[in-house]
Amino acid sequence: MESAGPKVILERLKDEPSPDVLATDPYAKEEIAVEKYLWCLAALQLQNMENSLVPNQGVGPLLSLPTMFRQPKRVLELYSNLAEVYQLSAIYPKSHISYLTVRKPLPSLPLPSNIHPLVVPSAGFLPLPYATGSFNLIRCAALPSHLPASKIQPILRDLLRMLAPGGILELRLIDSTPVRATMGPRLRAWFEERLLLNLEKGFLCSRPLALLPGWVKDCGFRVLEGGERQKDLVAQRLRLPACAHPKESESRHTSLHSLRRKSRQDTAKRSTLEYNKQNGITGNSTRATDFAAVFEDPAEEAASAEGKALQGELAALVARGLWRDSWGALVDKGPTVGRDMIWWWDDPEIVRECWDYGTVFECGTMFAFKE
Repeated sequence: MESAGPKVILERLKDEPSPDVLATDPYAKEEIAVEKYLWCLAALQLQNMENSLVPNQGVGPLLSLPTMFRQPKRVLELYSNLAEVYQLSAIYPKSHISYLTVRKPLPSLPLPSNIHPLVVPSAGFLPLPYATGSFNLIRCAALPSHLPASKIQPILRDLLRMLAPGGILELRLIDSTPVRATMGPRLRAWFEERLLLNLEKGFLCSRPLALLPGWVKDCGFRVLEGGERQKDLVAQRLRLPACAHPKESESRHTSLHSLRRKSRQDTAKRSTLEYNKQNGITGNSTRATDFAAVFEDPAEEAASAEGKALQGELAALVARGLWRDSWGALVDKGPTVGRDMIWWWDDPEIVRECWDYGTVFECGTMFAFKE
């Protein structure tokens, strides 16, 4: 997976199993879900590599972190997808990795030898079952969707307790809805009917990108700042398009939103090399970048229409994968039009609206450490 390019990753994400396999293997559906999410994570990793001027050194902000972060002895993965653990094991094969989860690992998928799982009945019980100062790195990929907002700061304080001095907390954050200014009425209605009420019932934080960085800082962590002005508490930001170009002819559906979207894209377009020159040298790769542009190679496929279509489709699938992993379990799955139309991307009219409005998700990763 680490050596796969955008085209291979897209093929794997779009690959669907045969009904016979799903019918005969009771674990097939879950195994395929883990594999697909691994490919989704591989696409994110590829993006990070593309935005780095120094091979194998990580993106800009990571260069200023302690060396311990790049080779931690003891790591904790908290409440995350099983695929995150497999990826973590590949990144840190010599590290002792603890995995605290509310789901039992699949019996058909053996864990790597350096992974040590611990299953708990539910998220949020305190204190967490680990000693003080026992980890050099703690990763959480979907913390806000597992806990009521009132329990997040107590958990963060306990994570600070468990970190060794100089230890790193890494949080990946994606809001429950796309950027509000880019949402059309159909998509907004879908989220209101299918998701937002459930978040309110569970007292969950629907906008972690706006709120969690401040909470982390208030709990005693030193937060790595970044962004264009070096003041953003979310060190890495990505803008992920909600959909690729619809299959129908765009000219039949041209709208004011479409024209504005094209104008924004033309204005913001840049090559990866130009982006690296502006951000990588200064250790800053933290502005909210357009994911669909990160695979651009002026000498190869990105210059072609086919390459651009590939980039856009891959970016949209990654956006859906990250959002679904964090918030999908909270979506109402009621029947629609005689069948279970669960996801907003199952509705062609919503997809078309997303294209017209230039709908994007924003995903961020923040890094904080214990002094």
